[in-house]
Amino acid sequence: AAAVKTFGPSEFSARLVSAVFGMLLLMVTYGFTRSVRTAGGGLLAMLILACSLEMVVLSHAAMTDMLLVFFVTVALASYYMLYKTDRGVWSAGLYLSLALAVLTKGPVGLVLPGSIIALFIMTVGPWPERIRQLRLGQGILIFSAAAIPWYGIMFRLHGAVFWDSFFLRHNIERFTSVIGGHGGAPFYYLGVLAVGFFPWTAFLPASILSVFSGSTITGRWNGLRKMPSEKPFEWFLLLWVAVIFGFFTLAGTKLPNYIAPAFPAMAILVAGWWDRKMEEDNTLTTRGDRLTFGLLGLLTVVFAAALLAVPKGIEWARMKYGASAPFLAQPIELGTVLMILAFILLIGAITFHALYRLTSRWMGFMVLVLMMGSFVFVLLFELIPSVSGYIQMPLRDLARETGGWIRPDEPLILFGLKKPSVLFYARRGATLIKSNQEETLREFLMANPRAVVLSNSHSLPVLNTLPHLFIREEKGGYVLATRS
Repeated sequence: AAAVKTFGPSEFSARLVSAVFGMLLLMVTYGFTRSVRTAGGGLLAMLILACSLEMVVLSHAAMTDMLLVFFVTVALASYYMLYKTDRGVWSAGLYLSLALAVLTKGPVGLVLPGSIIALFIMTVGPWPERIRQLRLGQGILIFSAAAIPWYGIMFRLHGAVFWDSFFLRHNIERFTSVIGGHGGAPFYYLGVLAVGFFPWTAFLPASILSVFSGSTITGRWNGLRKMPSEKPFEWFLLLWVAVIFGFFTLAGTKLPNYIAPAFPAMAILVAGWWDRKMEEDNTLTTRGDRLTFGLLGLLTVVFAAALLAVPKGIEWARMKYGASAPFLAQPIELGTVLMILAFILLIGAITFHALYRLTSRWMGFMVLVLMMGSFVFVLLFELIPSVSGYIQMPLRDLARETGGWIRPDEPLILFGLKKPSVLFYARRGATLIKSNQEETLREFLMANPRAVVLSNSHSLPVLNTLPHLFIREEKGGYVLATRS
């Protein structure tokens, strides 16, 4: 609201908060890692997080996910600092962050960090000391003062509708069932991790294994048993990642952004591996290094091949889903930019491998950072604008044109469309009518002589049968029609 009030309603103001909190997340990740480890480790963790594709996307999206990631990270960092120092300021930071996370996304803002902290307390002990550190009385007051008032107001305004829609449908039902067709296999988030955390995904297995002492299975198992007491920070990070992955793997509804709160912990784990490697005097590569190189090479080749296969995929989608996706009707040329992206990945991976083995590990790391910086630059300034102009811009332009046909108090109808972005660009609410409710549309138009209809081109046969409805413009697979 402050961004829109300051800069006006625009894409910039809608996305500004995500960008700001993305930057703040990098600062928190750096500060937290520096406090527990070293300044060098903090810099590595910050760079790794900044170059993770999912973090880049979420920091550019007009969504609340980046805020949730930030507040969950601050809450968990505050708790660990409380565990280390027993200072009251970290207790206040913990509960205020939990409250703001709950205000951002609901109960999940408490369930995720609360579960991680509870498991840490149960495994590290001693319980009485850890529970005393929590200062539960003070915490409940801080949490309640920050989180409860807004929910109280919403209940007073909307009553059972708010409970049913927000808590039951968008929290309970999203966990227990598939909402909006967003299901997935049990290994769904491994695919998300491979792409969203690229290229650092290749270093994650070695980073996790490196925190276990011992070189055999038995030795590593004994190391795992001793880890809560001997390596509490690494144990805390592992719980952080495992709880988030486990929780959303069990959930019925699956979306790529759900596991984003685990990314800061993964970045710190990988930064720890890199920090240790850079301190080693020898330049010999171990078996673990070679496995990491192999995984990086495999992911890079698969990623590059997938980019080059996108044009074929679009043609396949046009044939299979053209009826339900109007934008597929328009041709789009992406071959050149996709080749550039694939080239960046392949050259970057090859250069990294050579530098890591022959000269400097620090230079190898920076090559990966430069590779991802170049990739993101082309992604943001070439690929996404092209795709947006192909998918989003026609509907955006038609939504903006609706204001020239009707007054603010007159109705906008979305017939066979469920596109929330229309409301943003049209600057008004809308009546949703499903594509199989032709009679409902007819009756609504009879009752509202001045109305605008936005639909897709596949609905033209229906729209052309409605009396006094005129097709004003057809663009990118979408249609604007008016009564007058």
